[in-house]
Amino acid sequence: MNKKKYSKEEADERNRASKRRSRLRNPEKSLAQSTACRNRMRVENRLFIREYKENHPCRCGESSVCCLDFHHLDSSVKERNVSALSKSPVSSRRLKKEIEKCIVICSNCHRKLHNGELEYEIRDIL
Repeated sequence: MNKKKYSKEEADERNRASKRRSRLRNPEKSLAQSTACRNRMRVENRLFIREYKENHPCRCGESSVCCLDFHHLDSSVKERNVSALSKSPVSSRRLKKEIEKCIVICSNCHRKLHNGELEYEIRDIL
């Protein structure tokens, strides 16, 4: 039996159409699956952030995860706050990309930094 060969685009479209039909036939199951997927992504993102903070203490010595914030080094390239992303069902790739734009700093140092009482030089960070 010869199977028809589809281009990548055709195969992707057929796959999307099949998933659409399945969602229409089983809306409750589809909703439950998507809710479970979103919840799983949120949990995984929060766990990743917690582990990241555990391995990146503030330069003042503070290492308690609940006291650490993400500070964007250049706010012009900031898409969203990392804390907002942690509560959203976003991909880990997108979360990591946003974290790469930040330094981990404790809440007190973060406030001092924004008040102009503390300066971070790039050489101090790297």
